[in-house]
Amino acid sequence: YLLIRVDTPTATLLPMAFLQSTALGVEESREQMVQGLMGGLWLFMVAYSVINALVHRQSLFLIYACSVLSSWCFAHAVFGTGPQYLWTHSSWWTLKMSTLAPLAMVAANAQFFVGSLDMRSTAPRAAQGMAVISVVAVLAALGFALDWMPYQASAIVGMVLVFAHLALVVPAGWRRWRAGDRAAVFLLAGCAIYIAGAFTMIGLLRGWLPVTFFTMHGAQFAVATEMVCWLLLLGARLEQLRRSAADARREHDTLHLLAHTDPLTGLRNRRGLHQAMEGGLHDGQLLAPRQSLAVFMLDLDGFKPVNDRWGHDAGDALLRDVAQRLTHAVRPTDVVARLGGDEFVVAVDGLADVEQAEVIGRKLLAQF
Repeated sequence: YLLIRVDTPTATLLPMAFLQSTALGVEESREQMVQGLMGGLWLFMVAYSVINALVHRQSLFLIYACSVLSSWCFAHAVFGTGPQYLWTHSSWWTLKMSTLAPLAMVAANAQFFVGSLDMRSTAPRAAQGMAVISVVAVLAALGFALDWMPYQASAIVGMVLVFAHLALVVPAGWRRWRAGDRAAVFLLAGCAIYIAGAFTMIGLLRGWLPVTFFTMHGAQFAVATEMVCWLLLLGARLEQLRRSAADARREHDTLHLLAHTDPLTGLRNRRGLHQAMEGGLHDGQLLAPRQSLAVFMLDLDGFKPVNDRWGHDAGDALLRDVAQRLTHAVRPTDVVARLGGDEFVVAVDGLADVEQAEVIGRKLLAQF
């Protein structure tokens, strides 16, 4: 018989086996390889989120980075690689990390869900509940870190908050998915995988599941897969933000065009002419030295009888023909505008002298 007594203030998994030294080395190497691969995946997700937060200036990526870091620290605390490699000289982190990390992860996840699903607009009550969960998680973490709250109470609070924030976000995500939001699929998949991992961890701690490679690492793999789902959710949400911004720009450009364009002829209207004259004709560039700007003002003689005899459709057709002729008579960079009725303005810049302006004026009259 071999009697072993283990005294630990936190929940700890202690799978034991009798192995030869060679087999122990192989087992240890395999475990180190798994943790190294998982650590690389977590570091990639953190780096990706931080870079995107800086590039796109979206705080949601920083919240995601906090969630990933929390889950990464929890995995290191559970599998012992944290005390072995990261906080080797700190017993405080060894005793506290396995409880502090889940509380921090819940607080970050709650805020991530609110931002990624826009719950403040689509589910305001659930968003308020998420805010309460975040505050409680932070207070519980502070209480446990300062030894105001014992381990058992902190662990119970953490477990309750885990399922509470999932109970709030899953219905909200389901409604968004039913409403046609495809990004919500990633959220629902991540929540389902996370729940499976949480129950695997509970089963191990309670002795309901056998200790195998997959059950030992089930929670870790589930959290990593969940974080990948969140990453896909962020990508989908970022694409939606891009499309929304592009739609807003197109709408702005359309409204701007309507406000500065004559609807009948497609020429600039009075407002569009003023904009062109104030900003300069060539993309806001001022005229070069010793160059002149010529402004020609035209109206049509005898236009009213056209409307009276043949109707306004004929008058509109005539105005469109005039606009086309004036546009073809000048350069594409020059401005042709209709002020209203039968009044037109043509602005031509880059002229050397008055004689050149007179030549252009005669060319315009020749169109009639």
